[in-house]
Amino acid sequence: MQDEAYELGYQWAKIYEAGSQSRKVVTDVMDDALLVNIVHNDFHQPDKIFEPFFKLEEELSTPITTIPNGHPVINGHSN
Repeated sequence: MQDEAYELGYQWAKIYEAGSQSRKVVTDVMDDALLVNIVHNDFHQPDKIFEPFFKLEEELSTPITTIPNGHPVINGHSN
């Protein structure tokens, strides 16, 4: 399935004129993006598949560094 998806992407890119921005965008996606297939077979808990993504979102939204007054430091700059 993965090979077919990428092949279709490259064929799609050929629809656009060589050197065009559209062709470059589609080709770049095919060159740089990863195809991921996530399978969840527990139909009794259909929302369980999203749990890792919710945890990741929570981790990424938590400030990692704070200055003494408790304010987060963003990109090395404190306000």
